[in-house]
Amino acid sequence: MAHHQFDEQIFAMTGFDATSNSAVGFGDATGRELASEWLSSGAKELINTLPPQCLYSVAVDATDLTDGNGSTINNCRVLGVTRKDKHSGLHLPCREVYQTDLGKATPGSGYIEEAFSEDPIFYKKSNKIFVLPTPSATYPAKINTVQFPTVNRNATSVSTFPDELESLVIQYAIIKATEHELANNQDTELTNDLLRTYKGDYFNSLENYLKLYGLSSAQIAPQQQEQGAV
Repeated sequence: MAHHQFDEQIFAMTGFDATSNSAVGFGDATGRELASEWLSSGAKELINTLPPQCLYSVAVDATDLTDGNGSTINNCRVLGVTRKDKHSGLHLPCREVYQTDLGKATPGSGYIEEAFSEDPIFYKKSNKIFVLPTPSATYPAKINTVQFPTVNRNATSVSTFPDELESLVIQYAIIKATEHELANNQDTELTNDLLRTYKGDYFNSLENYLKLYGLSSAQIAPQQQEQGAV
């Protein structure tokens, strides 16, 4: 966990004033706004880069779904859906079906795809997730998701992120701040050298994290592999 505010770390590494409430460089965005935007983008980038077996560490359970109105899912990745079985009392995994197969999957359809308490289903429609058989307060459904967090520039940690990924979020923002300084700084040679170093550090840190799961750099998104680009 970080001991200093993220904006302080960005300034220490790049000279970019992430605490400024005035417009910096081109455009009218303040240093504070840009720092928060970079940090949030870094968290989202990591979530979209990581393979499924790494995502458990940033997963959360949504509020129980207890009716047939569906659950709205915005800006997140769905890892799985479960529903409580009325017979065993256990939360059983729901299999996903497409809307085109919903008729056959509806309880009482008589088709092999039919949903039962012991074999529930979920489907996506209109930015929502629905579960069959219809959940209730007694037999709720749970939707396991990965949320894209909003990271404030004056934060000292990223909620639900493990320490290894938290440091990568900061590294991402440092790269963006260095790119900003490069666009507004005459000393391009020095800034370019720093940028290459920071990108290499980011790529190596991400690769080392993946190795914890027995994965290689081949699992890293293509845009991450191009000379350690972010």
